Amino acid sequence: MTRPLFITGTDTDVGKTIVSSWVCAHSTAKYWKPVQTGADSDASVVARISAHTEIIPEAYKLRAPLSAYDAAKLEDINIELSNILKQAPAPRTSIDADRELDNNELLQKPGNHLVHEPNVMWDNNECFLPQKLCNNLASDSNVIIEGAGGVFVPIAKGVFMIDLIKMTNSNVIVVSKSKLGFQNHIYLTIEALRLRGIDVIGIVLNGETEFVDTIETFAKTKVLHVFPWENDIEGVIKRTELPDEIRRAL
Repeated sequence: MTRPLFITGTDTDVGKTIVSSWVCAHSTAKYWKPVQTGADSDASVVARISAHTEIIPEAYKLRAPLSAYDAAKLEDINIELSNILKQAPAPRTSIDADRELDNNELLQKPGNHLVHEPNVMWDNNECFLPQKLCNNLASDSNVIIEGAGGVFVPIAKGVFMIDLIKMTNSNVIVVSKSKLGFQNHIYLTIEALRLRGIDVIGIVLNGETEFVDTIETFAKTKVLHVFPWENDIEGVIKRTELPDEIRRAL
């Protein structure tokens, strides 16, 4: 089974949807945004730029442009990981896969959360994904998962976006916007991912910068592409081929 490719960012509004659209436009990957907040629809942007891409519906769509946790509170909604993640049967699990798991149970699974076992990686027999997504992953194409905000955006009580990345056993692309302070945000994001044993395949920057060598030196990660400041970003996306590192991850 091919591992998902998770598009995360150093912040909100750094261009995760641009990068998701780019990968989808040049591949057969499906697209999934588990939690959407705010009036805008990232899935609609991906569908417009990459018309051939199959869109997997969001698990939660929330009105306020806030973190998933805060937006859900305003609508009196409790986000349950069991609504996002359905446990596929695994030979060595002691949890009944036929009943829904609460957030605490999911976080107690080995390797899920930093406070438990940060260096434990999922093995190929375990998958914490919606059943439909598990079926999609078993097909010929991969799934691009787009996060909401950065890795420490809260989803539910005690649950961060980085926990979802870990549970889906994804490879990760880190997206950042070239602006004052962005290097610090890149290094913090990559350090947090590595502490959980999450594989980062590279960095994509939105906006030109003279500091690519510096970023690669200190992040110890390749900058896969730098998108220019461009009004016709959709045209740039369609003209720009994927680097080999991304193609191999698909």
